[in-house]
Amino acid sequence: MDAAAVTKNATHAFTDAVDGNEYTAVVINVGNSGVRINKVLFAANGTTVAGAVGLILKDGSNYYLLKTIPVPVFTASASAGSWNYELEFASGLFLEYGQELGAISTASDMAVTAFYGEY
Repeated sequence: MDAAAVTKNATHAFTDAVDGNEYTAVVINVGNSGVRINKVLFAANGTTVAGAVGLILKDGSNYYLLKTIPVPVFTASASAGSWNYELEFASGLFLEYGQELGAISTASDMAVTAFYGEY
């Protein structure tokens, strides 16, 4: 990543129902420049039910499951907060023009945030 690149973040809610049980979110659509993703954060917006979230890479026409994270039953409260999971890419996850990072969840009340820089 270029030293002059500014770290950005993109947050998206899981809103588009695939079927009755799964929800999707497009996290980053790579434009003309490449993207280096440093971290992805999954965060529940309250109490969760048992399920899973997954990180997906689309290369234009094919989908690849990069990571599946189990989501436990978690009761949100003022003292405990809400369930979240931080996935770090120490060497960066590099995406090129035309690629897309997406996510899928079996729990709809969740958001995903990617922390990235363009190069």
